[in-house]
Parts: sequence; C-alpha cells; structure tokens
Amino acid sequence: MSKLLGIIFATCPRCHEGHIFKPGLPGLVTMNDHCAVCGLNFMREPGYYTGAMYVSYFLGVGTILPVATYLGVYAEWPLWIVFAIVLIQTLLSMLIFLRLSRTIWLYFDHTLDPSKQSPHS
Repeated sequence: MSKLLGIIFATCPRCHEGHIFKPGLPGLVTMNDHCAVCGLNFMREPGYYTGAMYVSYFLGVGTILPVATYLGVYAEWPLWIVFAIVLIQTLLSMLIFLRLSRTIWLYFDHTLDPSKQSPHS
C-alpha cells in the first residue's frame, strides 16, 4: 500500500518521504536531482527515463482508446467530435502522465534492483 501511495503522491521509492518533483507550478514537470531525505539519485544517467515513455504510452492508450471507442462506436457521435475530444483529452493528460510515468518507472526500477543505489549517492 505504501508503494501505491508513494506513486500517487510522487514520493521517493526508498524512504517514501522525499518528493520526486519540485514544489510549486514549475514542479509539475521539474524533477529534483536527489531525494532531500535519503539522498536517492533520481537522475541516474542520460536516457534513464526512456522507459517511462513506454509507461506513458500504455497509460495514454489505456485511457484514450476506451473513450474514443465508446463515443465513436456506441454513442455514435460524429467522427470530428470524437477526434476533438480525444485531442483535448490527450493534451490535458500529458502533464499528468509525464509525472505519473516517471514516478512509476522510478518505482519499477528501484523495486527490481534496489542495491544499485547506495544511500547518499
């Protein structure tokens, strides 16, 4: 349960206290380099968050495709309205999925190999 709450609130996968993203409006997409509590390095190497793209793609398809299918097939809305709604949904969810996918990726990697990162590295 603590991992799920940690992902939702974007806290450190090691200590569940430090924040992954910076506070305030710039913190919507700006990450901290390290955990302020335990020192876990969030920016491990160039290209580290490439895997988060796959998570983001999965989240996007998993949320946008059902809406488009329902509106286009079952509700029988005109195609241009379905496209407009999907476009708006995509643009609004981009920021949410950026944060969420990076947090999920960080938790996934830390779960698979927590020994890679020594405290205060």
